[in-house]
Amino acid sequence: MRRTLTLQKTHHQQLLSLLMPDNGHEQIAYVLCGRCDVTQDPWHGQPARRYLSRDVVPLDAELIVSSSTVHVNAKTEVFVRLLRRCRDENLTLAVVHSHPAGQTKFSAVDDAEEPALVQLAQNRNGKAVEVLSVVYERAGRRFGRVWIDEQSHESLSAINVVGERFLIDFPGRGEGKSSETLARQALAFGDTLNSDLEHLRIGIIGCGATGSATAMLLARLGVKHFFVIDPDIVEKTNLNRLHGPTMQDVKDRTPKVDVLRRELERLGLDIQVATSRQWVGDAETRDALKSCDVIFGCTDDADGRLLLNRFAYFYLVLVIDMGFQIDVDDTVPPRILEAAGRVTVLAPGRKCLLCREIVDVHDAYADQLRRLDPDEYARRRKEGEQYVRGGGSPDPSVVVFTTDVACMAIDELLHQLTGYRLASPSHRVRKYALCEDKQPGASPNGGCPICGGEDYWGRGDYGLFLDRTG
Repeated sequence: MRRTLTLQKTHHQQLLSLLMPDNGHEQIAYVLCGRCDVTQDPWHGQPARRYLSRDVVPLDAELIVSSSTVHVNAKTEVFVRLLRRCRDENLTLAVVHSHPAGQTKFSAVDDAEEPALVQLAQNRNGKAVEVLSVVYERAGRRFGRVWIDEQSHESLSAINVVGERFLIDFPGRGEGKSSETLARQALAFGDTLNSDLEHLRIGIIGCGATGSATAMLLARLGVKHFFVIDPDIVEKTNLNRLHGPTMQDVKDRTPKVDVLRRELERLGLDIQVATSRQWVGDAETRDALKSCDVIFGCTDDADGRLLLNRFAYFYLVLVIDMGFQIDVDDTVPPRILEAAGRVTVLAPGRKCLLCREIVDVHDAYADQLRRLDPDEYARRRKEGEQYVRGGGSPDPSVVVFTTDVACMAIDELLHQLTGYRLASPSHRVRKYALCEDKQPGASPNGGCPICGGEDYWGRGDYGLFLDRTG
């Protein structure tokens, strides 16, 4: 089983503050985690479990029995109290301590003392209970393991941090040299970025103009694992803006996901592509979505966008949503009134698509009705029902603009991983006719259940999926 831990950025910052005291001694803190279970990931068919930070609990100094630069020993009363909360709220407890002296593996003291904590946890909460042990090393590395019982444990495959930046750490990160294929990219960013991109699992929702461009560019950057989803087939009008399809695909009515998989595999870069023609919210897609580290939202389906909007916060998956729109007048030839590309980053601490007024709930309702009951949708639209819109003339689209939006989105991922830019705007709009980028604000809606509070952040699989019906 592949096991990973994802921390909210604010929790990561709390841990850095708590675990590195001025005296240089080891310190302890606790993290309460939600869980996300995957029965089969889409690439290897293997189970996976992700632990998602929900809360950080410090340990008061008077509960430290002894400490030094190479050990820390604490009373267990806070540990026991948190076990009760874990039982009541279906959480997993992580014990996090520091190695200020720089040890990059668990010490003999850790190996000797942690089994007693596991035994205590399982005596109180049952034999199925797991306990995480995580280490923060002074130079910034993070590593951990999951105790299955007092005699056996499994290493965490990765520890991610999501928020203003997307930080990843995993065994072997940055070791070795980049391949010849990526050598010139390493001259710009170093070998570590290439290692990070190869490690990531990327989801692309929508394989149209922006989605196909996003996938092809990410592959050339070194991404190896893709999950792509789109229910549609290639049509003649797609050929002016999709990357990959041919006129033969139009004749063969080839699904867009099959074209994209074919083109990615043709690169010969050892890329693994999993595909789905389901709607993004169908139950059959959940394992694949939950297996992703980063998701690019390239769909024009408002209902699908709302689902990804919630998914980013519930599962602590970095979602980079994008869109493009051209407005023209009715002259002949048309005159472009406005052309705008948008990239919006969704993560805890950032405003959601609803608060940015990017998605209209009435459009989402119309898209849902059109998907589930097309006849009823057509009837209501014909009768002019106020909240059943869309389905009219196709929107203008130009491959140069849509590919540029994909570049904007991937540029955001590069910054998330490297921090090479001066800033990381949550919401970026490129006005092509004005030759400028803007960073529009958002509604100050503190009551938003998705981004205005932390109840949903890191909730994972607990309760109804995304607390959403339908």
